[in-house]
Amino acid sequence: MPTEPTTVELGDYLGVIRRRYIIVGLAVVVCLALGAGYGLTRPDVYRSTAQIALPQLEGQQLAAVQAAQVQTELAVLRSDLVADRAAREMPGDADGRALLGHLSVEEVTEAQVLTLFYSAGTADEAQGGAQAFADAYTALKRSELAASQAARAATFNDRIAEIDDGIDAQTDIREEAEPDSREFRQAQSEIDGLNNTKSDLTAQLTEIESEVVDGGTIITPARRPQQPRAKGLGRTMAAAFAAGLLLGLGAAFVLDRLDTRVRGAADLQQALGVRTLGSIPLFPDHYRHPELALVTVHAPNGPEADAFRRLRTSVLLATRSAEARTLCITSSVADEGKTTVAANLAVALAQSGRQVLLVAADLRRNGIEELFELPAAPGLTEILLDQATLGQVEHRVGDLTVITRGSPVDNPTDLFGTETMARAIEALVHRFDHVIFDSPPVLAVADVLVLAPQLDATLMVVSLAQASTAQVAEAGSELSLAGATVLGAVLNSDAESSRRSASATAYGIRY
Repeated sequence: MPTEPTTVELGDYLGVIRRRYIIVGLAVVVCLALGAGYGLTRPDVYRSTAQIALPQLEGQQLAAVQAAQVQTELAVLRSDLVADRAAREMPGDADGRALLGHLSVEEVTEAQVLTLFYSAGTADEAQGGAQAFADAYTALKRSELAASQAARAATFNDRIAEIDDGIDAQTDIREEAEPDSREFRQAQSEIDGLNNTKSDLTAQLTEIESEVVDGGTIITPARRPQQPRAKGLGRTMAAAFAAGLLLGLGAAFVLDRLDTRVRGAADLQQALGVRTLGSIPLFPDHYRHPELALVTVHAPNGPEADAFRRLRTSVLLATRSAEARTLCITSSVADEGKTTVAANLAVALAQSGRQVLLVAADLRRNGIEELFELPAAPGLTEILLDQATLGQVEHRVGDLTVITRGSPVDNPTDLFGTETMARAIEALVHRFDHVIFDSPPVLAVADVLVLAPQLDATLMVVSLAQASTAQVAEAGSELSLAGATVLGAVLNSDAESSRRSASATAYGIRY
């Protein structure tokens, strides 16, 4: 049965990258090309700089409010009021909000200095924009401070005028009173007090009127830039590389998630719930033809034959613990290479000195016959129809005995469920150490669901190029429901196994 999903580890991510390296590389190349095109064709940008010193505060207030004042003035410099003033100073019908898009402002650390940068397509425009904003800011601040100064002066003038009215009123009272009378002395006292207050207010008014209106000083006027700013091609390419890598990795993981094919032993174990007994490398093209697919015969020293010898060892260990002598080899769907695996495994077992029989139990398609160049009939069909004996259908091929499929029939599934089939299996077990049945795919026809439960074990062949995890899981479930014992699985057309074989060759093992 399928197992629970396993924890995703770093190796799984590396496996995804290795399988989808073309997608990752293509995304990186495309993004680098786009980044280079953007960086090289981007128009020149000139930037001019101006600096404004803010008016200094006096006394203990400086440390307490300096940071807040600088932040406030930064906001003022970026305001629409300043932008509109700057627009009026620049040629043409410039829009203040549009000009703000060219402006950037910074504060100089630990100083009440604002630094503004203005970027434009020409050096003159950049200089003009920077100077316009600096002038507009200082002019706005001066007008605001002058208005504030005038308002304070007006307040004092109003208070002085009120005092003058009071003095006039008290003077009239004093002139009407008798000299040295109580009313005379009280009026004189009021006049003296009002004069003192007027003197103080007049002094403060004089101080206000003498204040210098300081809206800030342009300590660095805007200069005309001599050359455009660097295009930053290195940064652009680095960003393009990072974007391409992220995009490629994202696409790789999405495609890998959408790819439902079996991609390795972990997927196979998760789908079937059994261990992988071996992996067969992807055959070279010249070994994919039926007359050369028996690599254990035609290329016994090659890495493909060695993979079957490894599989033989795993099967022997697994069948020894399970005391299994009859083995059904099947797959989930067609064209996964089950017949080639069955034939080469049988040859590898026979080469080890064991009595091995290979039975072509796929009665619907030629396979074993093409590999061993044997006639299809008489074969298994004739045995099941009581038209021939075992001795009449057995073919000796080297150390291996082969029974072909026989004549075509209309109901192969029914033949596998007969008593004749059960008796044939029992008779074969007494004569051979191992009996291997090459059966049809599980999801194609029901033949194997009838045959496999009568045998000791079943070996699933899973091609990485053909089967999906859903198909493998469904096949495993159907075999389990039928009562078959799934011994394990074989990965076929495994590119990773091919790489291991290449590593062995590099290490010094010569096939």
